[in-house]
Amino acid sequence: MATAIPERVDEQGRLYAVDVEDTSHALLQLSGGAVGVITNSWAMRLRPDDTIVVQIDGTLGSAVAGRFRCFTQAAANTPEAFFGAARPGGMGLAEQWQEVPDTLPTANPFQQCWEAFLRHVAEDAPCMPTLVEGAKAVQLADLAYRSVADGRWMAVPELHL
Repeated sequence: MATAIPERVDEQGRLYAVDVEDTSHALLQLSGGAVGVITNSWAMRLRPDDTIVVQIDGTLGSAVAGRFRCFTQAAANTPEAFFGAARPGGMGLAEQWQEVPDTLPTANPFQQCWEAFLRHVAEDAPCMPTLVEGAKAVQLADLAYRSVADGRWMAVPELHL
């Protein structure tokens, strides 16, 4: 976690110091052995079309997803890039990924959250995400901070509320 842009300009054009992290990277090893990287930043972009990128790499392939688009590459389709990419005019590695087609209509996630909350208030519909899901997110963020501070992996214990 870091502050990539330590000074910014406010709406009135005044410079101010940024006192919070604006970029985080998390390296996660999942229970099945796959490794995932989550990058969330308001200051830098792995892909120029999104602020959050989740990448999962396993023995059968990889997936890279933002909020609206997802790309995959099967291990069998992964080119040997070491020699080809090292030459001038080498291969375009980004072109080797396949975009996963949309099968559902895309909706504004903020609008979805507000509509779900209003249904909860007006119709007593289930509140999503649940308190337990929120607590799990806080637990994961706390473990990420502790991992950085201690310089080691952290196990994610089962959360009991």
